[in-house]
Amino acid sequence: IKSEDAVAAYIERINAVNPYLNAIVESGFPQALTLAKKADKMCQETPAEELKLKYPLLGVPFTVKESCRLRNFLCTQGSLRRAKHRSAENGEVVGRLLDAGAIPLLVSNTPEFCFNWECFNFVTGRTLNPYNSQRTSGGSSGGEGALLGAGASVFGVGSDVAGSIRIPSLFNGIFGHKPTRRAISIAGHAPHPRDPIGADYLVVGPMCRYAKDLPQILNIMAGPNAQQLNLLEPISWKNIKIFYYEEIKGPLIVPLTEDTRVTFWKVVNHFKEIGSPTTAVSRENDLLVTKK
Repeated sequence: IKSEDAVAAYIERINAVNPYLNAIVESGFPQALTLAKKADKMCQETPAEELKLKYPLLGVPFTVKESCRLRNFLCTQGSLRRAKHRSAENGEVVGRLLDAGAIPLLVSNTPEFCFNWECFNFVTGRTLNPYNSQRTSGGSSGGEGALLGAGASVFGVGSDVAGSIRIPSLFNGIFGHKPTRRAISIAGHAPHPRDPIGADYLVVGPMCRYAKDLPQILNIMAGPNAQQLNLLEPISWKNIKIFYYEEIKGPLIVPLTEDTRVTFWKVVNHFKEIGSPTTAVSRENDLLVTKK
């Protein structure tokens, strides 16, 4: 398949679903098609193995959470005071994906200053769930979650402090990963933490329709840290410790449904069956303690 055809197909899909989702802050479709044509020309003129090494994502379309910054695109942070603000440069992780040949389609919606578990602000409005418009897409990477859940993106760049990748991934039926702190650069993220503690909580990470795409995207995002992470090497699950927590109860937490509970225990039992050390934990006096 040609990159131009793939990019055009995703643009068509985005235009079809976004009126129902309201997930886009700003799109750059003409520029994306131009880049796709250049990618196709490179494929005709350069040996495939050479391109694979230098541009592992050549011609692949992707989308970017607005806060992760795409140069020359809006970066409002969902704030009326910044409604016309544009990014002067790419976020570092976005730059790495561009260097790998990926083609950006748009920047997607977030709550104001990325500070909510749903996706609403007074600049772009509310982003809705692709499965049910009466439901939220989650936050703060809600625009990415909605687009991916609707089949309108191949993969996306998200960010996470307290669930901002994980919650939209859950709500929209996709896969997302919050990497270990400092494994992936947060340079260029807006808003950016002003203190070291905040910088340790904020991470940038991948969001995908298919779990198998996560390692490769994360490997590229990691840049010079990729060699230490060994993301593309096989692992032995017998050496991976699994700690599981069945349910958190609290005023902000929806109780587990029975089908979710059944699925949860299927996963736990799977790890037990393949030999992973599994340990239940519980919350007592605000501390996680191992159940004996």
